[in-house]
Amino acid sequence: MVLLSATLLALPSLPPAPEQESTTYPFVFTDDLGREVKLSGPPMKIVTLVPTNTQIVYAVGAGEKIVGVSRFDEFPPELVERVRDATVATVGGGYDPSIERIVSLDPDIILANGQSQVSSKPMKRLQGLGYEIVGINPLDIEGVIENILLVGRMMDETERAEEIVQEMRKIIESVELKTAEAPKPKVYIENWHDPIFTVGPGSIQDEMINRAGGINIFSDLPKGSAQIGAEPVISRNPDIIISFNDQKIGLEVITNRPGWDIINAVKNNRVYLMDPQEGSPNPRIANSLLKMAELIHPELFK
Repeated sequence: MVLLSATLLALPSLPPAPEQESTTYPFVFTDDLGREVKLSGPPMKIVTLVPTNTQIVYAVGAGEKIVGVSRFDEFPPELVERVRDATVATVGGGYDPSIERIVSLDPDIILANGQSQVSSKPMKRLQGLGYEIVGINPLDIEGVIENILLVGRMMDETERAEEIVQEMRKIIESVELKTAEAPKPKVYIENWHDPIFTVGPGSIQDEMINRAGGINIFSDLPKGSAQIGAEPVISRNPDIIISFNDQKIGLEVITNRPGWDIINAVKNNRVYLMDPQEGSPNPRIANSLLKMAELIHPELFK
């Protein structure tokens, strides 16, 4: 299995990447929310408000420019150390950041997420104070790739971003080729256990199931994430169960549910645990896809 680090990507198997042009400033682009952004130069101080954006910045080699993160950031280890040493500030949550703390950091850009976050009162106030806010909101695997390339250009790290994307596409293509002709087992994803939440169409985990050679048993849900009961899972009888529950939640919370002992996945010991971060739109998503494919089709990845 090929592993991508979010902070250092050693790519000895790849040919040298073609030389990339440096970013020309002012750099004008459209963010994921359709907003025009203009950067007069490479950002030297960055605040990120969601962990996925933090990881993209680290992946393209600009992690040292991060001066503030959300309280939910736990990766990469270098960042954790910097937060512990107080060389990176924790600015609060994505929707309730400390305006005063952010202002004290005086960032060149603030990397936010979706429309609801960018439209929140703290963000509007920060925009009113003249801070540049960028909406980075990947909704699928291709969106992650596009965001890596965009952030690479923003930070004048285009070559590194291209190398990352090249390796990601290589892994994704390999997974899809291996699973293309294989039987497609039924897969159930659980994102939380009490109440039970699963994924539907349009979610990145639904896309992962499809690319990994499986069928999402809840592909008919009206939205990408929904609370469900225990009975529908029993009736749809998945062959494989993958839990993205908190790592502290053991698989027994699933396997010991009343009536679930008749589910094929439980009977055949095909209930697996993946880290919640492995199901989120971050630079490690290609390796997460590979891991899911190995769980769904172990016979193809020996």
